[in-house]
Amino acid sequence: MRKNPWWMLCVFSLFVIAACDDPVVTKDPCGDGFLDPGEQCDGDDLNGESCESLGYYIVTGQLACSATCQFDTSACGHRCGDGLLDVQEDCDDGNDYDDDGCSTRCRVEEGWTCTEDSPSLCEEICGDQMIVGDEECEYGLLNGATCESLGFSPGELDCTRGCTYNTAGCGDPVALVADHEAVAAFDGVDQADYAAVVERLNIYYGHTSHGGQLVTGLRMLDPLFDSGALRLTEEYGDLGHEGDLTWAGLTEAHLDGHPGTNVVIWSWCGGVSDNTPVGIQAYLDEMERLEGQYPDVTFVYMTGHLDGSGEDGQLRTNNRQIRDFCVAYGKVLFDFEDIESWDPAGNYYPDETDACGWCANWCGENTCGTCEDCAHSHCFNCEIKGRAFWWLLSRIAGS
Repeated sequence: MRKNPWWMLCVFSLFVIAACDDPVVTKDPCGDGFLDPGEQCDGDDLNGESCESLGYYIVTGQLACSATCQFDTSACGHRCGDGLLDVQEDCDDGNDYDDDGCSTRCRVEEGWTCTEDSPSLCEEICGDQMIVGDEECEYGLLNGATCESLGFSPGELDCTRGCTYNTAGCGDPVALVADHEAVAAFDGVDQADYAAVVERLNIYYGHTSHGGQLVTGLRMLDPLFDSGALRLTEEYGDLGHEGDLTWAGLTEAHLDGHPGTNVVIWSWCGGVSDNTPVGIQAYLDEMERLEGQYPDVTFVYMTGHLDGSGEDGQLRTNNRQIRDFCVAYGKVLFDFEDIESWDPAGNYYPDETDACGWCANWCGENTCGTCEDCAHSHCFNCEIKGRAFWWLLSRIAGS
């Protein structure tokens, strides 16, 4: 039999390959009259949409398709949420949210009144027996609040004519103090408390080495509550020594640049031991000034760490000045000294230092957590500070 030349086999193979593959043609899909992924429209194909279906009021024209295959609504009329009050709208506040006075359908919501401006300005109707928006209360309606829930001693809570709480009939403000009892109370902190802290608090914390004990303590408790989820901004610095208010300027700069911050904490690092009543009062006065300047921020006061000077030493005298002020005026206090002065069994150590000698004895007889380093002290001292800190944050979050 006569064999085909080799070149004929090659030609035949090329013919088969060419017959199996269609030629690939690359072209711009926009403008080809077919809707492709990412296109809202293409030419005359508007995907069944119209000015009406997109929420516009037809006044001047019809929906079109742009050269980039996106809807061109320039010929449509007004739309609810564009901030332009149309005759078909009761209001238009320039957004598509409910519960702000003007609904997503541009109707005035119950309990509100809106202007005829463009955009409309809506405000709550105080005195209509409906608590909406930023109203705290209405006459006879306190929205579940009590003197105690607002941080006061028992008394008679009332509502002002401006629909805000009137606490004049309540008792004195009640201080929120994280001391050695808060260490034990940590066992009552649950996942709902943790979620509230993570969601609601944005914390600014200024500290050096001693104040870092709180952060180390938080991390030691990560198996229970992940501290990595906290919105916690750390500032290097502390409350300094007598008359030093550098921390206050840093606080103002941070709050002005980060308006979402709602908790501020500064720690001491030896600055209480060599302070005077005048210097301590300067600290207290500056904290109150900042509270007045930033009323939506919770400022946490703090006492200084132990130094071994005993019950009648300058440290405890100055700390008592801070503590008495906070209790008298209903402040929030992290009582650094008190926490490291008591062991979990209720034993008091008036002559202890920041090294926490009792911590080593306690952990020799009980199971304690471990850490890479607890500045100036024993890891258990950091752990109990972390426990008290979690408890305090959960109370501030109001869960």
